[in-house]
Amino acid sequence: MRRTAMYDGFTLCVLRNIVHDLFRRNEPHTAQKIAEEFRRSEHLPSLRTWTICRVLSNIGFVFEKREQNSMMIERQDVLIWRQRYLRQIAEYRQIHRKAFYTDETGVNVGHTVTKDSRDETVETPQGAFQRGLTTGLKQPSRRGARLIVTHIGNEDGFVDRCLSVFKGTKSGDYHEEMDGEHFEAWFDSVITKLPQGSVVVIDNASYHSR
Repeated sequence: MRRTAMYDGFTLCVLRNIVHDLFRRNEPHTAQKIAEEFRRSEHLPSLRTWTICRVLSNIGFVFEKREQNSMMIERQDVLIWRQRYLRQIAEYRQIHRKAFYTDETGVNVGHTVTKDSRDETVETPQGAFQRGLTTGLKQPSRRGARLIVTHIGNEDGFVDRCLSVFKGTKSGDYHEEMDGEHFEAWFDSVITKLPQGSVVVIDNASYHSR
C-alpha cells in the first residue's frame, strides 16, 4: 500500500497545483520551495522535503532529464489567455456585438509576386544576350524604403477611411517604427467610425497599452 494514503485528496491536489504553478512561472519545483508553500498555509500539513519527494513520486511525478522541446509545447499562460478570449468573444457574439480586429505590418518596396513566367528556351545569360532576350525578372532587393501599414476590419471587410500608411525610417523590425503616440492618434480616429457597442481586438504590443 502506498504511504500517500495518510494524506487526503485535498492535500495531494494542492501539492500537484503548487508544482504546476511553478511550471507556469518556469521555475524548478524543488522540494524546498514546495515545503515553503505548505508552511505558509494554516490549513495544510507541514511536510518535510524528503516526504514531498516521495509523495510526488507516488502521485505520478518522475524525475528525468529535461528535453529541449519547449518550442513544441504551448505556454500555459498563452493557453489560458486564448481560452479567456474565446469565451469573451462568444459572449459578445451572443448579444450581437460586432468584433473588429486591428494590426500593423511592414511593406518593403521590394515586395513583389513570388511567381512569374520564365522563358525555358533561355538557358544562360550569354545565350539571352546573343538573342537579344533577357533571363527574366530580377530578384527584388530587400533594401530601400518601407511602409508601415495599420488597418482594422472584420469578416465584413476593412472599415472605410481607417487605413494608415506612413514611411518608415529604420531598417529593423517594423514594430520599432510604431509608437504609442502614433497608434493612439490613429485609434482615436477609428473609434468614431465603428458602430456603437463594437468590440476591438488588439494584440499585446507595448505601444497598444502604454
